[in-house]
Amino acid sequence: MEGIRLRLGKYFQFEISRWIDYEVDNWSYMQIKVTLLEAGMKLMDEKGIDKFMILETLTSMATQILPQEVRREIVIMVE
Repeated sequence: MEGIRLRLGKYFQFEISRWIDYEVDNWSYMQIKVTLLEAGMKLMDEKGIDKFMILETLTSMATQILPQEVRREIVIMVE
């Protein structure tokens, strides 16, 4: 995320959890939730960065790091 000048703890925080669909047995997804802090929202406004750019950055990172089987089972949210 430093590629778009957002640093963890100062501009955003994230949590990794597992989303479970209780209606379907044994079906769950890894969930990555990115929450922008006030300083991060202000920096985004100043730099003209939108949430889609953050989502695109996270998707690009996942593509480079994770195997395809794992990527199919991840949910990413930007708040």
